[in-house]
This record gives sequence, structure tokens and C-alpha cells, in this order.
Amino acid sequence: MKRGTVPRISLSLTTSDMNFNHLPQIREVVLQADSKLSYVPGIAANASTAALYALLAIGHLVWALRTKQTRWGFLLPFAEIHAAAGFALRIILRNNQRSSMLIIAAELLVIMPAAGFMAFNYLVYGKLIATVDTAMGSNEGLFRRSRYTLVPSTLAVKALLATAVVAVLIQTGAGGLLSSDKQNMKNLGNTLLLVSVIEQAVSYGIFILIVISSLVLVLRRCSAFSWSYKNPLMMVFVLMLGSSLNIMIRTAFRIIQYSGGRDGKLSTTEYYIIAFDAVVLAAANAHWLAYWPIERLDRLRLPGSVPPSSSFQLGAVKSTSEQSSNASRY
Repeated sequence: MKRGTVPRISLSLTTSDMNFNHLPQIREVVLQADSKLSYVPGIAANASTAALYALLAIGHLVWALRTKQTRWGFLLPFAEIHAAAGFALRIILRNNQRSSMLIIAAELLVIMPAAGFMAFNYLVYGKLIATVDTAMGSNEGLFRRSRYTLVPSTLAVKALLATAVVAVLIQTGAGGLLSSDKQNMKNLGNTLLLVSVIEQAVSYGIFILIVISSLVLVLRRCSAFSWSYKNPLMMVFVLMLGSSLNIMIRTAFRIIQYSGGRDGKLSTTEYYIIAFDAVVLAAANAHWLAYWPIERLDRLRLPGSVPPSSSFQLGAVKSTSEQSSNASRY
């Protein structure tokens, strides 16, 4: 070898020379023969959905803490936490396909939050009417009707909340039947779920009609009220209706799904459940991060926050004490 030259080293490796046995092996999870599931839940889809609901819950919880005087504001993040837990639990089901307790828990945690989202909108409507009609006193009865509603708002909200509770109770009973080894019990559980979502569709459809009728009456009877994004009351009306559209899309999907049975395509394909249930419901609540209705409506309740020349002036305010007392009901 000449001085100043660099020796050449030749390496030749073949796959037979390499040993990968020490590396962790990724084992594909398949649907077991004795599985109580209709399919194996995907990790990516459920993890991302759980993370989405967890982020929504954190954001809405911050708002709820800022307006903690209105305690029902915690209902929305509470329901979202349940949804996040449900989709996270579905990942655990991949390796626990015969665990009845886990299957029931995951099923209920995914299905039941929708009732909480509906109940939140019902309560927003009640607070909205109490804000719009400042002439409604704190001592109004259950059947006291606002000039901006066709039916008494307090009665309507309480009745709608009752339907949400009934739906949850039906779904709770159905959840226990879905994990049964007997096919007739599974079919009964599926039928009960179908009944619960039909009940939700009917009650929420009535709610949408009530909201639209109130919006029409406000536009007709209050000349100062106009279609403007600068008007917080109008924004709450519009956002609530937008949220309601998504909720009805999800409810329609669930009706079609349960009508097809537990072995139907919609029940055995996870993509449809993620897209038309989880994502649609998340979109129904996402805008409340930027426009928390409780905080916006509370601003209008503050004494002096709505000057006479404001475009938000909505009827005569009886007195500051009476308005504050009325606000405390919602």
C-alpha cells in the first residue's frame, strides 16, 4: 500500500446476517370466534376521536368555571368527558372482546352523551327566552307564557329535559342486553336503542320547531331585533339551530343504523359510527368554544349593559332586582 492512501473496507450484509428477534413484534388483532363485538375497533380512529372530545371538554370546562353561577353549564363538558372515555375504552376492547362489563360501559359512554348535548341546548333556550323577554318576572309560574313563545318556555324546557332522562334510562337498559350471548336478547337491546333514538328525534324535532317559532316572534314583535352577527341574541339563536341540525343528522343516522339490526352494514362498519355520530356531534358543540352562550347572555343581564339606544334592547326592564332574580333561575 502506498503511503498516503486510505485503505478500503468492504462490508457485505445479507438479511440472513441480521437478527430482528429482539425487536417487539406488532401483532394484528382479529375478531375472535367467540367475540361479542361486531368488529375490532381501530386504534387510530378511536384514539383521535377520544382526543377530540377531551379537548372539547377541557375548553368547555374552562368556560363553565368562568360562569359557574350557572351550574348546568357543566353539563356539556361532563357529557364530552363521557364520550372521550367511551372511545378510549373501545381501544381496550380490542383485547377484551368477551368482557361484558367493558362492552356495556363502552356502548353506553358513546351513546348517552348525545342526550346531554340535547339537554344543554334545551337549557340554553330557556336562558335565551328569559333574556329576551325581560318583562318576565322571577315569580312566573310553570304555565306563564312569554310574548316571544307559543308555549310556556319553562314548561317546555322541563318537559324536554324529562324526555332526555327517559332516553338515557332506556339506553341504560338496552346496554345490558347487547352483551348477552343470546341473539334474542341482543335483538331486544337493539330495539330498545331504536325506541330511544326515535323518542329523541321526536322530542328534539319539537324543540327545533319551538326555537324557530320563538325566533319568528322575536323578529316580528321586536323592531330593534335584526339579523346581525353583532347581535349576541341572534348569534345564540343561529348557533343553537346549527347545533340542532348536527344533532338531528346524528339521530337520523342512529335510527337507520338500529333499524338495520346489529348485523347491518352501519352497525358493523366503524367508519360510519365515527363519521356520522362522533364527528357530527363534536361539530354540534365546537362553536360553543368561541361563543359560550351562558357568558354572552349573562352580559346582557348586567345592569347598564344594554343601553336604551342599543340594537339589543328587547322590551321594558321592570327592575334591576327583578331581572337579576329572573336570571338566577337559569
